[in-house]
Amino acid sequence: MIEVELGCSFTDLAEQCEQHIGPRKFYLHNRIGGEGWDVRPMQTRDRGQWVQGCKARFDDPKMVTFLMLKLK
Repeated sequence: MIEVELGCSFTDLAEQCEQHIGPRKFYLHNRIGGEGWDVRPMQTRDRGQWVQGCKARFDDPKMVTFLMLKLK
């Protein structure tokens, strides 16, 4: 399982995962996921300001590369 941090909305990433990896199996207040993928919101500080982003876990490393290229 691979975990990456991305600077996009976690709902946008979850929609992309639903389209390209597989259907959504669960939707919680802090996590959306399905078989082979899982997305969570996160906040980090960058140069003194809060930045929205998300953490995502994937079973297939090829899908990580594909989604990162698709979102940029």
